[in-house]
Amino acid sequence: MEGRKKFKIPDQIDKGFYFIRSLKFSHLLVLVPLGGLGYFIYQLFPDGDGFYQQFRMIISFLPLTLGIAGTFMRPIKFRKNVNLFQFIIWVIRFRQRQKVFYFRKKKWMER
Repeated sequence: MEGRKKFKIPDQIDKGFYFIRSLKFSHLLVLVPLGGLGYFIYQLFPDGDGFYQQFRMIISFLPLTLGIAGTFMRPIKFRKNVNLFQFIIWVIRFRQRQKVFYFRKKKWMER
């Protein structure tokens, strides 16, 4: 009798649509407006020479750079399919679900 077949079942299934290896369609919905914001900032500052031109370029690329960093950073080491954007959304939703109960201690005679 032959040996039993072994199946490898992935534990991190993601149903997102990927354009490139780790770039989802939802990431593009965030990155494209950030690129547009960077272009708007670039057009907002007037032309200049030397240091001013470098400052203008750095400031205009900053929104897109932060967006790309949020897309490709993985805050949880053992969950490779969770990026920083998704993790931040989870934290915000978790904090909104928590209930805070306020109460005041009563004195011994008021019981």
